[in-house]
Amino acid sequence: MKMWGGRMSKATDPLVERFNASASFDIRLAKEDIAGSVAWARALGRAGVLGPDDLDAILRGLAAVLGSLPRAASTWLRRMRMCTLPSSAV
Repeated sequence: MKMWGGRMSKATDPLVERFNASASFDIRLAKEDIAGSVAWARALGRAGVLGPDDLDAILRGLAAVLGSLPRAASTWLRRMRMCTLPSSAV
């Protein structure tokens, strides 16, 4: 069953299906994705594309996202499991 199953009257567009197909492993790659974003932000800072204040704000924001991952992942996984249960069990 899809997360939005039973809520929409029309069939899901195949483009949406392909876009959402990665959700199950995206959450598992979040730490690596954030590490890549940190590295890229630092590179842009060294190149002068980002000023020190902007770089600092980006790094603080990424650190906050990283710190919230355990709670966010737990919530996301719980919601995904609820979507696969029969409606009488939710």
